[in-house]
Amino acid sequence: MSPPDPSPLSLRPAAEAEVGLVVDMIRSMVSDMGVFGPDPICEDEEPWAEVSERVETEITAPSHLFLVAEAAETPIGLVEARRERTHAVFAPKELLHVSAVYVRPEHRRRGVATQLLRETLTWGKEQGCVEAQLNTLATNPARQLYASLGFADVRTEMRRQL
Repeated sequence: MSPPDPSPLSLRPAAEAEVGLVVDMIRSMVSDMGVFGPDPICEDEEPWAEVSERVETEITAPSHLFLVAEAAETPIGLVEARRERTHAVFAPKELLHVSAVYVRPEHRRRGVATQLLRETLTWGKEQGCVEAQLNTLATNPARQLYASLGFADVRTEMRRQL
């Protein structure tokens, strides 16, 4: 286990001017997922322009949370989450969907993701959400963290080659 960061950690919502920072962290997360996942990462820039446009629209939306972790005033982690309702064919309930959890590699295993997720869960509860959900790869080492925070497997995606 890595030693704790010497700098105190602070959490704050991403500022509207930080779209580039948010997209950079999401891009780093997706790149890391390429190591664990079955799908190769697209090298084209076009999808990232779309991600940037989406973040620009959602960064100030009250139904979305972009939470930045900082150490010594340097951004080291991010959570992206949103409030949503179940699909109309299911009994209605408010859900907290965690879309992204990322901590820069040199700051991992120091409790940063745990603090980001706990704060995100608190935000979701304050928003009226009754359940939190996230998607992760079966081989992602962060699954242990998610389980320690009470997340459990409820669905399985199955694939086969054609």
